[in-house]
Parts: sequence; C-alpha cells; structure tokens
Amino acid sequence: MNTVAKAFGCQLMWECSASWMTDVYGKYVFIGLKSQTELAQYTAEVMQRKLLKAKTEFSKTLMKYTPRAYKSTQLNGFCLGWVNEVSKTVHAFALDEETKQMITDHVEEKTIGKAKNRVQRYSTAGYQAGLEAGSGESIHRPMGAQQNLMIGA
Repeated sequence: MNTVAKAFGCQLMWECSASWMTDVYGKYVFIGLKSQTELAQYTAEVMQRKLLKAKTEFSKTLMKYTPRAYKSTQLNGFCLGWVNEVSKTVHAFALDEETKQMITDHVEEKTIGKAKNRVQRYSTAGYQAGLEAGSGESIHRPMGAQQNLMIGA
C-alpha cells in the first residue's frame, strides 16, 4: 500500500471501522488529490490480486506437509520480496509544496497517533522467490491526468 501511495503522490492512513458490525478491523485510505486517490485505490486492488495469485502459486511449490511456522516464514519472505521488486519500478509522484502540505494537514487532522510496526519473520529463500516473481510486475500511472485540488479519501 505504501508503494502505491508513493507512486500516486498520496499518503496512506489506517481508518478504524466505526462499527464492529461493518468491519472488525478497518481499512487503508489513500489521502491526496481526488484523481490520484481513485487511481491509487484501483492500482492497489489490482496489485493485491496479483500478489495473492503469485503467493498461491508459490505456496503450491512448498511441500504438502511442511510445518506451519516454516511455511509462514517462506510466504512472508515471498511477499516481501515481491513487493520490494515491484517497488523498484515506482518513481515518487512529484507534487508542489502547497499540495503536499494540504495532504499532510489533512492526515494530521484525522489521526490520533502513530501505528506500531510489527516485525515478521521471513526466510531468505522465500524472499528470493518473491524477487523473481515480482520482476515482471510494474506500477505505471497514466499520463496527463487532470488534477483537482480536492482531498480524496
């Protein structure tokens, strides 16, 4: 999600759900220019589907009776490698300082605190497999998209 946000000149924010009946956890929200947030959301959905497909294919290569903890570290490494390889194709979206400040102010207004990072274990073999699988993927943004100065969420 951070890679996609960077590619489209957005910031990423975690929004907790308002009700436990709608969604137990919440969702990621892209904050930025309206046109860019829509493109970022669509790109994130497409890339997530591609990653899940590649992850499923990789998990089929693991032995059927592999211990769960080992399989988990292999899959974590694969996903990390895949995302790192795709992120090499991303160039940060250039925004003027006024727009960057407007986005930052909006995020600060909406957030309460900083999220904690979780450290997950991963294997280097899975990471290498992820690098290979992600080498054919890239994120491209459309050229000449008209910019609205509205903050989208």
